Amino acid sequence: MKEGEIDGKKVASKEAVGLPEGFEWATIDLSEEKQIGELYHLLKENYVEDSEHTFRFEYPVEFIRWALLVPGYQKDWHLGVRATKSKKLLAFISGTPIKGQLVDKKVKLA
Repeated sequence: MKEGEIDGKKVASKEAVGLPEGFEWATIDLSEEKQIGELYHLLKENYVEDSEHTFRFEYPVEFIRWALLVPGYQKDWHLGVRATKSKKLLAFISGTPIKGQLVDKKVKLA
């Protein structure tokens, strides 16, 4: 590859990876108050604790919106795992689209 060239191979698949019984994939609609509230509680209670376990960060809902609902966001990039029976949100992963400039070219990176 020469400088500035990006290998544009697609690595994502539209097919969901299977989950164990009792769990299901869910697209999390962060424009809906109930669902963004679920994410807030999931992050507050599980994800954001320092390595010494002395304090937890608490990201306000407004910050979560700002960070994840960026211009051009992809709703299906806000992915959760729910318990099949209770529908409780148990895990979350997301991506945000960005553009970068490489030498003199603007490139879509995600």
